[in-house]
Order: sequence, then C-alpha cells, then structure tokens
Amino acid sequence: MAKYPRSAAIVGRKVWILGCDRARIGVAVEFLTKKGHTARGAEPGGDVGASLRADRPDLVVIDMESDGDRGRHLAVQLRADRGTRQLPIVLVGVSSTDGPKVDRAVPGPTRRYAGSLTSDTVLEAISKDL
Repeated sequence: MAKYPRSAAIVGRKVWILGCDRARIGVAVEFLTKKGHTARGAEPGGDVGASLRADRPDLVVIDMESDGDRGRHLAVQLRADRGTRQLPIVLVGVSSTDGPKVDRAVPGPTRRYAGSLTSDTVLEAISKDL
C-alpha cells in the first residue's frame, strides 16, 4: 500500500472560490490547484446558484474579507436554493463582529475562518476540509 504525504490530495476535489478580490482568489486557486484539486474563482454576481447547480463543486469558499455583508448574503442565497443548500460552504475572512450574524443566518454545513484567504494556514485548512 502506497503512503501519501498528509497534505497531498489523493483524489482531487472541485472547489469554487467566490469573492470580490481577484488577487486573493488567484492565490487560493493556485494553492488548491497545486494540492491536486480543481479550483475555480468567480465573482459573486449574476446567478451564481445556477452556475453552481450546473457545475456542482465539492466545496464553496466565500471570501468575506472585502465585503462581509455581500458574502453573507450570497451564503444565505445558496442555503435558500434547493439545488445548492447542501453544498459545504467555507466562509473566509469573517470578522469577530460578523461571526454571530453568520452563525444565525447561514445554517447547514458551514465552516468559517477569521484569517485571510491568502494565508497558508487558512488554505491548508480548506484543503483538509476537502
């Protein structure tokens, strides 16, 4: 039986990273791709729900660092949509004041991290969530 390093992805997973800052999204896409996952970045405009239903990911990461209200609203929309409500969501860049609001507003399989989307620690944690 072959041994794999703990951080290496044995089976690549599909990840969508949503946010307003293309630079941070690019860092996360590059990191997760190097880990063997298929990562795709997108801005949370238009009908993201339809795109997620058509190209269903294993995990949705929402960068809330730039606009926490917009990120929280997007997560609530995904939970309200029958086709996306069970998708695991990771909210990144959640401030200490937004944390309780997020917990009340976004039910279902949700994880949140206070650090930045460009933090290696946060990206490692996301990779392990997969």
